[in-house]
Amino acid sequence: MNESQDFTKNVDSLSASNQNSTTSKVKQNNPTALSAICHFFLMIGSIITFIRNTVFNIIFIFLIIAIFALVGLCSKFEDSAKDLAWIEDPEVTNQVLTKPRAILYFDLNGPIIESALPNDDYSKFTRMLDAKLNNRNVNDILSIEKTLHNAAYNKTIKALYFNLSGLSGTTLSVAKRVIAAINQFKAVNKDADVIAYADNYSASAYAIASACKTIVLNPFGSFTFKGLSSTTLYFKDLFDHLRIDPVIFKAGEFKSAVEPFTNNKMSPQVKEEYQEIFTKLWAEYLDTIGEQKLRAKTTLTKLFYSSEVYLRELEQYGGSEAVLLHNLQLVDELQSQMDVEAYLIKKYGASKDPFKADKQDYHQYFASLEKQSTPTTNNTPDGKVAVIYGIGNITDISTDATDFTPANIQSQLKQAVKDPAVKAIVFYINSGGGSVTASEKIRNMLLHVKHKKNIPIYVSMNSLCASGAYWISTAADKIFATNETITGSIGVFAIGFSAHRLLNEYGVYQDGVATNDLATVNIANPLSESQVRAQYLEVKSIYENFVGLVKAARTPLKNVDYHKFAEGKVFMAQDAYNLGLVDKLGTLEDVIKFAKVKVGKLNKVKVEHLAPEDTSSKGALRDLFLSVGSGIVPDIYLKAGLDLLFKEPKILEKPTVMAISQVKDVAF
Repeated sequence: MNESQDFTKNVDSLSASNQNSTTSKVKQNNPTALSAICHFFLMIGSIITFIRNTVFNIIFIFLIIAIFALVGLCSKFEDSAKDLAWIEDPEVTNQVLTKPRAILYFDLNGPIIESALPNDDYSKFTRMLDAKLNNRNVNDILSIEKTLHNAAYNKTIKALYFNLSGLSGTTLSVAKRVIAAINQFKAVNKDADVIAYADNYSASAYAIASACKTIVLNPFGSFTFKGLSSTTLYFKDLFDHLRIDPVIFKAGEFKSAVEPFTNNKMSPQVKEEYQEIFTKLWAEYLDTIGEQKLRAKTTLTKLFYSSEVYLRELEQYGGSEAVLLHNLQLVDELQSQMDVEAYLIKKYGASKDPFKADKQDYHQYFASLEKQSTPTTNNTPDGKVAVIYGIGNITDISTDATDFTPANIQSQLKQAVKDPAVKAIVFYINSGGGSVTASEKIRNMLLHVKHKKNIPIYVSMNSLCASGAYWISTAADKIFATNETITGSIGVFAIGFSAHRLLNEYGVYQDGVATNDLATVNIANPLSESQVRAQYLEVKSIYENFVGLVKAARTPLKNVDYHKFAEGKVFMAQDAYNLGLVDKLGTLEDVIKFAKVKVGKLNKVKVEHLAPEDTSSKGALRDLFLSVGSGIVPDIYLKAGLDLLFKEPKILEKPTVMAISQVKDVAF
């Protein structure tokens, strides 16, 4: 009994000892775990504090920079603007004024812009960055015309030197305007040299060169054109392979814009129509060349009559097209650019660089003319003609000031209406159409200006004015078209893509409930019959409205069967004139003269070319960014920052229905 009691006591004692030992271990272990947890959270807090302090320090540094930038905003931005030689460079201007240069140099690299350029500081600066980064000038037709006009009366200028190697994406309408300006210069300054040079001549470059006295081609150069063509990719089999169905609703039998999605090749009707148009357009191009050099027109006609003729001629000269062109007298000299400039150096004096002629860039010359011009008293009592611009596809919304949108057109119209001296508006259009809703908004703006402000509006079609662009033109008092203009394409379509077959093949299906099947957005199901019917009726209604607008606006077409001028057909300007779709054939200059006569006396009416104004609330922030970044941040990073911060992604309201032509702006 005592042994048992002793054993029990020993067990209890051992249990108590173990319990105390366990408790002791727990007490020893717990503080260590808590310390680790606390240490972890303290570390996270330290990291957060570091990040917070770093961010606030960076913000503080930028605030300090901003304060100093605001103090010196005007002077700093003025310094940055000095890089823009074509805007206003006092140093260059002084050189031009104090040291006249005999050679006026036109480096027409890239396309020639048709519209007036936005004149705000942000737009100027971004154009300068684009020119520096892409090694090309920003050439616009208005400054070229003004420069040539003023240079004609400058006796110090002995030669014009055109480098046309990089000229691309320029329409025949614009090339003709350059030709006219060169001819005006030659008529006044008869003794001046007018020289064109190119490594290779595009069609538009050669057209401009044909107006020059001497055409020079690189000995290894060529013509990059052998005629005109228009090709389109067709996707029917691709969509069939991908199990994707184009969903198309159209009004107009020949609406060719949808054919690439439904066919594997161009339909016979469209091919015949387009072949006729491009044959006439090529003939118009040859006529333009012939007006400058008749022999060149005849030779080009024979040389590019067929590929067999061209290859036979080329073979005679060992495959050298440059030698072929020189022997056919299509070019006057075969020389390198260095040879041309060596000639200019010898004739007009060398500069510090022995390989470059002592010439001045036309941008610099134009800037000096702008600087020298002084405000004059109002000697135009008969008022002004304002020229506004609509170029490219018509879209509902865009952040680009040069896009053809209701907001950008409204900006130009507001400027015209605010000026009481403006008595007429010329609307310059080069567009294949676009969104119906945007086209209708712009048409209504024009009607409002016409009727509420009593200002006549005249449309000047250039190169292309089709579909939605013609829709807009119906609001005009008179419609003019250049000889090379393609117009018409009066038709409407809606397009989408259904991937229900592809989704179903991979096991994706769609099901649900709705109070009306028109309320369902079908993704993995085909469109219902009622949805198809509703969309078709909408397109049909818009098309009928389109035809009605044309008939109401065009007196000669009131009693004409619409099948003759609508149905999506496209026409060259002369055919459009014969049908009654346009009132007169003429250039922008002809339209401006017509408007001037309507306003008052021809020589007493001023012309003002308008560009959309920058109404963005980010204007001050842009100026600040440019002021701080210019001269500190490398150009490529500065441009990236500008695009990231201020050039929002292009926002396009996807139109349900479009009125657009398959014919693109024909670049020569």
